Amino acid sequence: MKAKLMDASGNIVSEANSVNGDFKIDERLDAGEYRLIVSGETGGLGDSDTHRYSLHVDIQ
Repeated sequence: MKAKLMDASGNIVSEANSVNGDFKIDERLDAGEYRLIVSGETGGLGDSDTHRYSLHVDIQ
């Protein structure tokens, strides 16, 4: 899986790649709007796992 964090202007803030589906983006961000784009395979065993993601956000 791949993840790309973009700011409101479309600039890439951070990117992460993972083979097992887990990735971490650890960035100090200014206030504003951001977009997280995730792509890739979930690695599931059938159609029931298609397009299933879990997103955990820790805001400090």
